Amino acid sequence: MVFSFRSSVFAALLTGCFVACSPEDGDSLPVPDAGTEAGFQVVPPALPAEPALPVFTPCPAGWRTVGTAPALCEPWPETGMAACTSDTAHFPGQPSCARVGTACPTGEWDDNFPTGKTVRFVRASAAPGGTGSRAAPFASLAEALTQAQPGDIVALGKGTYTTQTAVPREVTLWGACVAQTTVQRAAGSSVEGVVTSRSAGVAVKNLRITGPGVGLLALGRQAQLDAEDVVIEGASEVGWSSESGAQSTGRRVVIRHTTLGTAVAYEGAGIQVTLGSSLDASSVVLDGNRSSGLALDGAGTRVTLSDVAIVNTLPTPKDNTAGRGVLCQSGALLTLQRAVIEKNHHYGLRLVQAKAQLTDVLVRETTPRVSDNAVGAGLYALNGELTAQRTRSDGNQGVGIWLRDPDSRGVLKDVVMQENRGKRPPRQALG
Repeated sequence: MVFSFRSSVFAALLTGCFVACSPEDGDSLPVPDAGTEAGFQVVPPALPAEPALPVFTPCPAGWRTVGTAPALCEPWPETGMAACTSDTAHFPGQPSCARVGTACPTGEWDDNFPTGKTVRFVRASAAPGGTGSRAAPFASLAEALTQAQPGDIVALGKGTYTTQTAVPREVTLWGACVAQTTVQRAAGSSVEGVVTSRSAGVAVKNLRITGPGVGLLALGRQAQLDAEDVVIEGASEVGWSSESGAQSTGRRVVIRHTTLGTAVAYEGAGIQVTLGSSLDASSVVLDGNRSSGLALDGAGTRVTLSDVAIVNTLPTPKDNTAGRGVLCQSGALLTLQRAVIEKNHHYGLRLVQAKAQLTDVLVRETTPRVSDNAVGAGLYALNGELTAQRTRSDGNQGVGIWLRDPDSRGVLKDVVMQENRGKRPPRQALG
């Protein structure tokens, strides 16, 4: 295994041995005067320079500078991460809870639609037989999706709506507000997702998703799914899944309290990306999900997240295993920037035959696995490649960084491990 520490201390003790010899007759050898032609002068070596401390500052926008020598960066205020209402979230670098999406309008719909788009209106309390106009809205989401054309916006009013099929190509679902527009999967639906994309250009905005099924599902190489100002709460199976070559993007997405469903492929993760798919998102909170806050698997699979909190992941209820913050394996690539991985179980980040690149990341307070009290590791790699810069591994109950085998590689620059305690793993562990 290879370590590269820009700001770690390595010390070597060099011992010099000077032996004074004398001739057999007992006479001492003459010592020439310093400065003479035959003489020499011994100059003591200069002391080595003090090792440089890790450099974390300037901190990311909104993060606090804490401590000295070295000064570190803290994503939360002194009171910590706040508990928020269902339509708000505390994103890293923010002072407190912030509303996800727009404030609820006084009327039925959001009305901040871009110009030049066809808008098809839906109202939960509308009479049947509407045309989708503002004056005569559709009474169901299914009617609107049947009529929608590429490029259309389906505007959902206040209320609860159900889905039965995938969203058509280049159609946007746009809610009135997260607090008062909810989308669920209908009983007997033909798709696994509450919102499912199998084609390009599908988007969902300014609403809440809940209930049985995968919250957001992008499935297949033709699928593109963009989520903005969306809260997924209490979904079963997984909160957001991108599978089989699909592409997903998002901004200000919150996924909380997923549950373990019946499908073998899902274990209640907050986000799951597999089989060569990708997901790029910013301002994300994954809180209180099952098995893994974030899971990515498979060659060609790529996830890039920034300003993300992955916290309070719970173990699987059937056997009390897992509960890790992040699982990255089997050729996947993970990039995290300005991220908090906090209060998860067994592993903050578990890296198996995969790569992870971390910048401005805090991994903190990982607790042991519930089933057998196995070690709580902040960052763990098995035949994996971990690159970390300005990264802290603090207060994990066992180990800060653990490279499990000789085939793992760690390149660490400006890294601090402190207060990691409790059960210790075998060798090849740090902090």
